[in-house]
Amino acid sequence: MARLSARKKAILESMMRESLFSAAEKLVQEEGWKGATVERIAQEAGVSKGTVYNYFRDKREILCSLLERNTEEVRLFVGSLDPEKGNPVDVLEDVLTKILRNLYEKRKLIAATMQAYYEDVDLRGNLEPPSNMQEKHPLWEIRVFIRKIIARGVEKKFFRPVDPVMAETALNALIMGVAKQFAMDMLGFSGEVYMVTVRKLAVQGLCERNTSSQ
Repeated sequence: MARLSARKKAILESMMRESLFSAAEKLVQEEGWKGATVERIAQEAGVSKGTVYNYFRDKREILCSLLERNTEEVRLFVGSLDPEKGNPVDVLEDVLTKILRNLYEKRKLIAATMQAYYEDVDLRGNLEPPSNMQEKHPLWEIRVFIRKIIARGVEKKFFRPVDPVMAETALNALIMGVAKQFAMDMLGFSGEVYMVTVRKLAVQGLCERNTSSQ
């Protein structure tokens, strides 16, 4: 009976956390960082303010948790892949497609995150951990995977002879730049066209030129 009660409690807590996540994400996307107060999140979820504090320290922790939650699909996808198998070009294209699509679909959440980043010094510290703690960032394992793919592509001569860490760092800067454009709604054409173009530029930039006809 005690075991059943503990299991029931765990299920109820999971449902409550999910409800709070949904309420927070809705408010962040609709009203931005300033509008998504703990009071408003509690009201949207239909619970008391104290209940929110039972699960999260403050709204900074809520936003950080949202970012981690909304990258889970990409992280699970990357975790299902083996960097030592498949054509490195195809694998990298698949990963970039998944990342770029996620960034586009979550552009309003990213916009709120950008607003919070520039307005909240404490949150900025959470989003920019020291270099020796960067492995705790939710996107870190994806970056490590991309480095492995690039390294294998270089070894197998699919990619130019570049340093994998430097190449991935440049690629990450490109992806983050794209994320900002998505978030600021600066696109003059469809998100699909944008994603395809950026992916091609990134992958073709790494690939060796085919000189067999010269």
